Amino acid sequence: MMNFTNNPNNESQKSEVNRIDSITEGELISFSGYNNSRRVIKVVGIGGGGGNALNHMFKEGVDNVSYLALNTDAQDLNKLEIPDRLVIGPSVTQGLGAGDDPERARLAAEESAADIRKMLDDGETKIVFITAGMGGGTGTGASPIVARIAKKELGLLTVGIVTIPFLREGERKILKALKAVERLRDEVDAILIINNEKILELYPREPYSHALYLADLTLVNAARSVSDLIYKQGEINVDTNDVVKTLRNGGVAVISSGEGEGENRLKEAIDKAVHSPLLNGNDVYRASRLLVFFYMSREHELRIDEMAPLDALSASMDRSFEYIQGHAFDDSLGEKVKFTILASGFDLSATEHSIRQGNMEDRLTMQERANREEQDRELLNRYYEGKDGQLLGSIGQSRPFILFDEELDDERIIKILDSTPAALRRHDELEVIRSEYAFSKVKPSFMRKQTHSKEEDGAKEHDKGEESRLITF
Repeated sequence: MMNFTNNPNNESQKSEVNRIDSITEGELISFSGYNNSRRVIKVVGIGGGGGNALNHMFKEGVDNVSYLALNTDAQDLNKLEIPDRLVIGPSVTQGLGAGDDPERARLAAEESAADIRKMLDDGETKIVFITAGMGGGTGTGASPIVARIAKKELGLLTVGIVTIPFLREGERKILKALKAVERLRDEVDAILIINNEKILELYPREPYSHALYLADLTLVNAARSVSDLIYKQGEINVDTNDVVKTLRNGGVAVISSGEGEGENRLKEAIDKAVHSPLLNGNDVYRASRLLVFFYMSREHELRIDEMAPLDALSASMDRSFEYIQGHAFDDSLGEKVKFTILASGFDLSATEHSIRQGNMEDRLTMQERANREEQDRELLNRYYEGKDGQLLGSIGQSRPFILFDEELDDERIIKILDSTPAALRRHDELEVIRSEYAFSKVKPSFMRKQTHSKEEDGAKEHDKGEESRLITF
């Protein structure tokens, strides 16, 4: 080991000291380029719903975040205060919107892929949040394309933060939204799902317009939480790479915060974060990656004997998991503590791959239709927790079910159908009834092979209504 104090006249030692000073100075100069002015998070709002949420976030002033608004509707885009805006697919939509057609929006995003790539590849962005309302046109169709560009082409950590519809918006839109969510899951590292219906349950007395704002505020809080994790100077710091590690290829993710005060303040804060209704039934204890961060004031710092709830949280995880922890001081909290949890890697099976897509309705057998309805029911139940019955009753109302001739003459089947309100009838239940009465293998008359000649067609014209009788089920 060199001793630089024994012989200051030694030229070799002087040279070594100068070299180390130069290295140290160079490192300090280099480090100055990595400061809190770098905005590594970019939030991209897509479509009308995504743009509105983005505008709210912009007005809230989330620190160290940049914004990009994308839409097929130029008029809607011009209402926003976001500096960076792009009309996508000018040739496809002429700036008039996607007309509630996700496929048109997808083509629009593909047309503008080069422009989108350029706006994302700005030299600073490391994390992309894609926000959109699922169930419409532009957000539903364009979001997967933007996610593909961000994650697969640019290598950016890509997180979807999307809303799904209120129950009152109907089964068709809800299923459209949920299937879009499943598609987006294939293109992002992690996805956070905000269920608008949960907002209504949490704030039933709020005006409707304010409830919509609260849904947007949930997005704002999620982005702010991640920004705070990265940029707030902590005693035990969490950095960009910690967030990336937690969310990279994490699948379904949750970001949740809670505050607590009093004797059990940390436990109260953790309970509020872990059991938030906005988690959509995702059990934090089943996550495989966990990043936790807590804030406290210097004057009322947590004592060692108050830290037991953190040990209890770790002990409650039901499988091996990766764990990152940090904390920081926030004197504005006073005697309160704030707890933020970022979790991903839930053991959930994707449903989209098991749901048939495309315009195949006429080619499906009745049993396949029943299976498809059951898959839709499972998808609805995943996100709407038991309220699928309020939605799927409309399936039977919107599509007539063809009964066989023999069934129309069977009083037992007619009696069973009559005893069930139309809104509650289900095709899969009818298939069970059919199997019990042994009519499941009989073809309905309109499917039977016709053997009569063309000359007989005119004579039988008046009988067409009798050959295929319909009943709405």
